[in-house]
Amino acid sequence: LDLDQLDCDFYTASCHKWLSASFGSGFLYVHPRQQSSIRPLLLSWGKLPPGEPANWHDDFLWLGTRDVSALLTIPVAIDVLEEIGLDHFRQHGHQLARLARHQLVERLGAGCLVDDDPCWYSNMAHVELPLQDGSQLQQALWDQHRIEVPVVHWQNRWFIRVSCYLYNQEAEVDKLVDALVGLLEP
Repeated sequence: LDLDQLDCDFYTASCHKWLSASFGSGFLYVHPRQQSSIRPLLLSWGKLPPGEPANWHDDFLWLGTRDVSALLTIPVAIDVLEEIGLDHFRQHGHQLARLARHQLVERLGAGCLVDDDPCWYSNMAHVELPLQDGSQLQQALWDQHRIEVPVVHWQNRWFIRVSCYLYNQEAEVDKLVDALVGLLEP
């Protein structure tokens, strides 16, 4: 990520999504030309005495009682990703997402919003489920199979979002598809 090359005013990311750091880890980058327009919603005792903060980010350093443990996982996540290799990380996730997508299409007659091309999806496969009411499906997957996966309603259709990471294996994709087939059979 080269923020200077992007020349963006703002950039934010959730590090648990693409870096496999802990939930709650993320960042907001504000280009210096925009920093005067951004202030913290609250100021705690982080305002450095005496006088005014020396830098724009000084007001953001200490916003009161806050659990920063998720942020402390970011360097470890970077080290792990460098050890494993970014290409391997991406290929593994995409291979599993593609497997899930193909199995759901084949076994359920599901549909997809995008072409089967890595430029359209990486480690998450969004698949339209062939059903009228999926409002209880996510809970049923958890209660009956201990599978946590989002089932969302959008534009009068139901979708499942299968996210695959380094810790997932083909057997888990198979388990999800088998569970869905069982739950959706008449």
